[in-house]
Amino acid sequence: MAMLSRSYWFPMSIVAVSALGMFSRWRIAVNRKLVFDWTVLLWLALLAQYALLPHNVQYTQLFAGQQVAYLLAQFLMSVQAGYFLILRLDNLLPSSFAVVGAAALACLTIIQPHAGLEANSLHAGLIGYVLLMLLFWERTRRLTDTPQRRYRGRFLLRVLTLVLIGTTGWTAAWATAHYETQLDRWVMSLLDPEKAITDIGFAETSQLGSVRLQQNQNSGQIALRVDATSEPGYFRGKAYDLYYDHQWHFSPAGLPVQRHSKIPNGLPTVIEDGQLFKTATPQGTPIDVLTVRPSPGIGPIFFSPLNTVYVQTLSGTVVRDQHHVLRSEDRSPSSQYKLFLGMTLPDTDRRPPDEDLLFVPRTIREDQRVLALRDELFRHAETTQKKIAAVEKYFSRYEYGLTVNPPAGRDPAAWFLTEKPAAHCEYFGTGTVMLLRLGGVRSRYVTGFVVDEQNSITGEWIGRQKDAHAWAEAQLDDGRWELVETTPGSGRPSQNGNGDSSELVEALSSIWQSLKYRIFDRGIDSVLREGAVALLKPVAIALGSLAFIVASVWVYRRHREKKQRRPRTLYAPHQMEALLKQTDQEIARAFRQRLRHETLSQYATALERSVSAVPGIDLQAAAAWYRDYERQRFQRVSSASNRESE
Repeated sequence: MAMLSRSYWFPMSIVAVSALGMFSRWRIAVNRKLVFDWTVLLWLALLAQYALLPHNVQYTQLFAGQQVAYLLAQFLMSVQAGYFLILRLDNLLPSSFAVVGAAALACLTIIQPHAGLEANSLHAGLIGYVLLMLLFWERTRRLTDTPQRRYRGRFLLRVLTLVLIGTTGWTAAWATAHYETQLDRWVMSLLDPEKAITDIGFAETSQLGSVRLQQNQNSGQIALRVDATSEPGYFRGKAYDLYYDHQWHFSPAGLPVQRHSKIPNGLPTVIEDGQLFKTATPQGTPIDVLTVRPSPGIGPIFFSPLNTVYVQTLSGTVVRDQHHVLRSEDRSPSSQYKLFLGMTLPDTDRRPPDEDLLFVPRTIREDQRVLALRDELFRHAETTQKKIAAVEKYFSRYEYGLTVNPPAGRDPAAWFLTEKPAAHCEYFGTGTVMLLRLGGVRSRYVTGFVVDEQNSITGEWIGRQKDAHAWAEAQLDDGRWELVETTPGSGRPSQNGNGDSSELVEALSSIWQSLKYRIFDRGIDSVLREGAVALLKPVAIALGSLAFIVASVWVYRRHREKKQRRPRTLYAPHQMEALLKQTDQEIARAFRQRLRHETLSQYATALERSVSAVPGIDLQAAAAWYRDYERQRFQRVSSASNRESE
């Protein structure tokens, strides 16, 4: 499990529990009820771990139950480890111990090993387990001693058993490696006969009608989530070149893509986001960046638009076939990736042969009605662009229909071109390619998804299973490829969400899925550190703001207390002048107004010498007030002047 899954925490836990049981005498006496309860709790714990944490194993996506098989392997190995801690009278492991381990090993054998694990090492490990299992049964479960005279027969039986096991194992491994797809289809046909033909064209062959079946099954299920500033549109999943026997075929020819160790100038990304692969020759700087999050189980295909020039992924390598379809057999199906779109130059390193991109089956090229249609369409079309326009105009008179019943014994594509029945996208794509090839235009049949639905809560674009689509691509005179869409508008995938409630549920699911992607790609330690940093930033800002407010309040209160403790000055010139002015006005009404050149002392003397009595005013007291005022006023001014001079 450690070699296959590249995860060490679970295998090391099994080793630790087993070692505890082997090298210590600590045992637990159990009964059937306790064993049942512990088994159920163990299964629920592993099931919760499976649901909450991302899977750290690379699945081949050729068998629907691989993730469940991996979970079963973990459960069986946990049961094995529990055997070491159960108290038994003979202090021996039961005979079912090796059988449980064999079942766990069988669950693990359908998991694709990582690139660094050699097949010979895995096969040697399998054979070694079988030998140890036989040795375990012989040494620990022997009831009677074997007579010496029968030793030679038992030795030959052992040799024969090893030969049979080795031959069977190597034959099964060879057959699995060479006929993997065929075996998968056979198994899937037994499990679900209808699903066996719903590869939606992402396998080596694509029957007319497989995309339609894919649209009907789990139509609301999300296949792709895309972060983009505008509507992403068409995402290619597979391109086909040969059409015969009423279905499309693909000749696999992969070409490893150049990996950049240094991010080119002008790309809005960082090296921490993963490895960057150049998938086409860019003409200028990429003009758009998309982040794609495929749903688990979508397969090892990098769904991408036609004008993709760079792919950035945290795990796996990128392989491009001759039709510019991107895939990676060792990429995790739950990992997100980035796409950089821009203008591209024609490919020169790998070009599909003309005989494949111009091939028309005999059932179509010998049909006189189809040839007459070709002559009529391209009579005045000299260039590739005019031929494409003529084909698009011809199919504009067609109608879209979900039910298509071609007559037996006639090619469905030829029947579609001449009888003009209502049909779905696969017929329009196939008919477009056949007409263009009859006109000498290199073209191919493409299947994928049309992503044009946007979640108003998260802003991400969504492609569902119902958005599976088929279209055509034609090569222009300058070598570039162009998307050709002839399916009527009523038959093209359109934005039709499932309502606000579904948007909220899908938004929460998207957030959870993104978290699982980050845990899978970067590790839970890195995600926890990033989360801690993201959490500490607002906390630090809040604490800093609070500290600033507390410091400001403390400084203000200290200043206010210091100001309150400061003694009040007795000298307030503006108050004394106002009081003097008020007193002058009152005395002037009873005696006379103080002259401009007359000092306070002189005015007080005049008041003292007055012999006339004024009702209500004591002139002697007023004279004393003026003298006291003069003394306080000018004594304060003199003291202040002395301090300034000092």
